[in-house]
Amino acid sequence: MDRTAYSKRSAAAAGLLALLLACGAAADPAAVKIAEARPAIAVAGQPKLKVAIYRKSRVTVPLNERIGELQDGIFCSPKGSFAMTQKLADAVFRQIPIAYRAEMTAAGYPRPGAQSDSLFDDKPAAPAPADFDVGAQIRGMQMSMCIRSGELWGGAWFQVKWEVYSPAAHKVMYETVTEGSYQNSGPEKLGFDELMRRALAKAARNMLADQKFVDLMTGAVEIPVAAAAAQTYAIKRGKAPAGGAAQNAAALRGAVVTIEVGGRTGSGFFVSREGHVLTDAHVVADARIVKVRLATGRELVGEVLKTEALRDVALIKTEITGVDPLAVRDTEPNIGEDVFALGSPLGQTFSGTLTRGILSGHRTLNERRFLQSDVAILPGSSGGPLLDSSGAVIGLTVAGVDAGRANLNLFIPIREALDTLTIELKD
Repeated sequence: MDRTAYSKRSAAAAGLLALLLACGAAADPAAVKIAEARPAIAVAGQPKLKVAIYRKSRVTVPLNERIGELQDGIFCSPKGSFAMTQKLADAVFRQIPIAYRAEMTAAGYPRPGAQSDSLFDDKPAAPAPADFDVGAQIRGMQMSMCIRSGELWGGAWFQVKWEVYSPAAHKVMYETVTEGSYQNSGPEKLGFDELMRRALAKAARNMLADQKFVDLMTGAVEIPVAAAAAQTYAIKRGKAPAGGAAQNAAALRGAVVTIEVGGRTGSGFFVSREGHVLTDAHVVADARIVKVRLATGRELVGEVLKTEALRDVALIKTEITGVDPLAVRDTEPNIGEDVFALGSPLGQTFSGTLTRGILSGHRTLNERRFLQSDVAILPGSSGGPLLDSSGAVIGLTVAGVDAGRANLNLFIPIREALDTLTIELKD
């Protein structure tokens, strides 16, 4: 075949391809539902804006339910269908808080967490207490996607039920159902996550367009304060390591954490596999949310479940970490026993510091009982555990008494700490 004939055939083929693409139907991906788009009500500059932190996600679309079409190629030929799976649900869960926070920030709502305008302020920023917890339930979902030459053409649609919960009132103060969608008009270099995030952002924006939501967030709605109900926390007890404290220092250090709030640090320790952390009330102060840093350096968000200022004890809940909790001793320690203190004196830099001493005495000060020891502690050690020689907790570090060169330090008996917080240990 000569070059001229080949060129004519190539041109004809290209023309035919262009004609087929121009027909549209065969080359277009399936469309998803288009949700109403409402502008968020701007609140920037308004006084007393509330802080709402995204907390929970749930999907009620049944697993294996067909939710859309997958296509590929120049003509968007059918390749399969999307079905709801746990993996897909997890992917959605990762995008909801990102989309929610971006829309809240764009509308002028305050971001959670303490922030500084100084370039030289290197103090850790503690999360600010939140007025509300936000959750989203995915009640409907539709996906359509055509992959063509590495570009994505398609859309996503969600129906979302939003709930805004008040911890102070112990009730849901606002709920609504919104829809959000995104459908591109042509191929984009767009990732799957970004496609979902754009649709979820519209669903969040539609909630922010509701005057009832704005009234709640701007303080126009009065929030009732629920009476505090006594709650008992049943926690499975930890086991002391075989070989005692001295031979298991590394394992014991793994259960001790650094707690950061308001630019200050203290110590704490896990008493359950479910993420319960014990510390002092003066460490968390009035915060409801604190930063909990593990011995590995991993940071967690901790919710303060309960505090008792008079006995100076507090209970924090983090996510499940897999860290083995410390064992708790049920009997009173004897004077002269070897004891070990673990904590983060002077902050995270010295986290997991282990010191050794003896139990020096049992004291009663201001009608409160304390254990006394010469074991060394420093600021930042507060809330850390005092262990016996077996590695079981006998007390919480609470204070050091200025006595010159003498180490005269006080600890809250562990049983009193647990009883004050209504914590029950179960085998």
